[in-house]
Amino acid sequence: CDQTSCIMKGGPLYCVLLLAIAVHADHHGDHIEHHGHDEGAHIEHASADSSGHFETFNKLDDRIDKLVTRLQNVKDRVSRRTDPGIIAKARSLRSRVQKVEGSGCDDKHFQCGGSDPECQSFLFVCDGHKDCRNGADEQFCEMPTKQGDYFEGHVIWDTCTQRKPDILAFEITSVRTSTFFTPASLVRANILIDHENPRFDGHASLPAIGAYHLGRRVLAFRPPESDRLALFCKFDGYNMDRCEGFIAHEASLDICAELVFVRK
Repeated sequence: CDQTSCIMKGGPLYCVLLLAIAVHADHHGDHIEHHGHDEGAHIEHASADSSGHFETFNKLDDRIDKLVTRLQNVKDRVSRRTDPGIIAKARSLRSRVQKVEGSGCDDKHFQCGGSDPECQSFLFVCDGHKDCRNGADEQFCEMPTKQGDYFEGHVIWDTCTQRKPDILAFEITSVRTSTFFTPASLVRANILIDHENPRFDGHASLPAIGAYHLGRRVLAFRPPESDRLALFCKFDGYNMDRCEGFIAHEASLDICAELVFVRK
């Protein structure tokens, strides 16, 4: 306002008051504007800090996920190496390799194996006393068969049986182990034959008596018929679901047929 209007409205004091109010208002406006800039900068800085924290958390989360995955992979590998099924397969393979290369023992002795090979009598295997230095003779004493087990055999070649079956099976009816002689168990079974050829056609069930020898790992059945053909099935001691079958003449033990039996 000019001097004339101030004087007209109230004199010099009124003009001084208006001037003071105007100066205060202008200063307050500057303060608000400056304060507004400060708040904006503070908010912007806080937003940048938050973004940085989120990025750090995400990186940590990713690293934790990767570490958890790696740990699980290690646990899986350890589990696979200690899995009883895989260990049994590895031992079965080792037994097959030993069969090809030879055990270093004659047919009346058991190879203890390990880093210090040793031969012990088959009669000492699973007799309740440790005879091998490494205890291998008492390590695997589980019977591969029990009552009700059924094994189906596929014929590989056959030069002696009357029926010439493609499939021959046996079903275990009883297993008995003596308390005073544990290396062998008495086994009874039915040998089941399905056959179809020009001479014979049908089904036969032949009761048979035999024994399982823990040292030799062989299930041997006496001849169930007058042709005096005996049936043998050799396990490797580790894979209890498979055995190599042989049919042989009782007197000479000459093998005249070969089969592969699988548990069903």
